[in-house]
Amino acid sequence: MSKTYTGDTGTQIFLDCGEDITNATALSIKVQKPDNSIVTWPGELSGITSILYTTTDSDFDQEGIWKLQAYVETLDGAWTGAVTVLNIYSAFT
Repeated sequence: MSKTYTGDTGTQIFLDCGEDITNATALSIKVQKPDNSIVTWPGELSGITSILYTTTDSDFDQEGIWKLQAYVETLDGAWTGAVTVLNIYSAFT
């Protein structure tokens, strides 16, 4: 699929952190929805540099611009990645 729509499930979101995060103690994706509310999706390691999250039926509940950021914690500290933008469309657009 070339577009993502409200209500879509099973969409795999990969955020590449650009460096080895295999020693992370916590991985997640911070999400700002179009209404500016913020949620956190739990992440899992994919390869050695990426965070993966697979969406559920309640995730994409709004159309518009979504902002995503990787969040990584290690024993040495915590870091937030660059903002990635995802456009979620309404059905039949």
